[in-house]
Amino acid sequence: MKRGFGIAETLIASTIIASLVLAFLGITNVISHSAQLGYQQSVAANLAQRRIEEMRALVERAWNNSRQSTEVLTDAEWAQPVTSDTVPQAVSLGGITYSTQVTVNSETGALPNLKVKNESGAYDLAPASVADSLYKLVRVDVTWSEGTVSRAYSLETVLTNWREGVL
Repeated sequence: MKRGFGIAETLIASTIIASLVLAFLGITNVISHSAQLGYQQSVAANLAQRRIEEMRALVERAWNNSRQSTEVLTDAEWAQPVTSDTVPQAVSLGGITYSTQVTVNSETGALPNLKVKNESGAYDLAPASVADSLYKLVRVDVTWSEGTVSRAYSLETVLTNWREGVL
């Protein structure tokens, strides 16, 4: 009667174990890469949201400054500080450089329909002729490179002249 394992059984068992280890390492690599990409997209989303909040703060500052004086802020003046970037802003985090670019669009064809309070207090759709003074479409594009692969994330919002009854 034989005891123990022969060379054939040992080789087969070693091959099976090696295959399982390699499969596990491959899955671990995919999971690690997915987690890294998710982190990068989260950073990009936070950077885009921060730039949009900066635009909102500029509008609020314009309103607050006008209210401290006796001047009334006109429809056209409320969004004067909200302008497109002439040069993208770069931020380095975790060894990756993210580039953010703000684009402000006032073309009425690109803007969604908004409602504006009329003289009677009811809300009507804003006519295209006054859309530029009522709201701005703000888009933030964030780009970064991961090795040789370029990645991008975009976020859009509409800033309105809400103090004048724009929904």
